[in-house]
Amino acid sequence: MVDLLAYLRSTFLNFAVLPGNVAQTACLSSCKHLAGSMRTLLLDDDVKQMNEHGLNWFNQDLRECEEFANSSPVEGISDGTLQMTFLELRQLVDLLLGCDWSTYLKDHGSTTSKYNRVNPQIAARLLEKLMESEKKRGFTIRKSEREKKKLMETIIKKLRALDGDVSGNSLLHARE
Repeated sequence: MVDLLAYLRSTFLNFAVLPGNVAQTACLSSCKHLAGSMRTLLLDDDVKQMNEHGLNWFNQDLRECEEFANSSPVEGISDGTLQMTFLELRQLVDLLLGCDWSTYLKDHGSTTSKYNRVNPQIAARLLEKLMESEKKRGFTIRKSEREKKKLMETIIKKLRALDGDVSGNSLLHARE
C-alpha cells in the first residue's frame, strides 16, 4: 500500500502541469477506486473468514490511504472530499475492531450516529467472517468464549433484522 501511494503521489506531482480539473478528477477517481477495491476485498464471497490480525493489517492500510487523502496530493480539491472516499471503510473497521455494537445498534438510522455510513447487512457479513475464523481456532471450552460466541450470534441477528440502509448514504449497500 505504501508503494502504491508513493507512486500516486509522484504521478500527481507530474500532473501539476495539467489543467487543475484533470489532476483533481484523476486523484478523486484514484481514491474512489482504491476504497472500492478495499471494500471488495473485505466483502469477497471467496473470503470465508478473517481474523482480528488480518483486520488490523487492513486497518493499517486504510490509515495509509487516509494519510494520503489528508496530504492534499492535488491542489484545488475541497477539504474533506478525498477523506470522504474512505469514511465508510473507516467507520466499518472502527466498529469491528472496537466491538462498539451497543452504540451502533442504539444509534442506527440517525444521521449523527458515529457509524452512520455502516450498512448493518455488511457489518453482519463481516462479523460472520470473524466468527468463522474463531471456529477454526479449535474447540471452545471456556465459558467466556462460549458467552462471546452467543453475544456475536445475537448481534448478527439484530443486524440482520435492521433495515439494510436507513440513511441512504451507504456506498457498501450498492454492492449488495
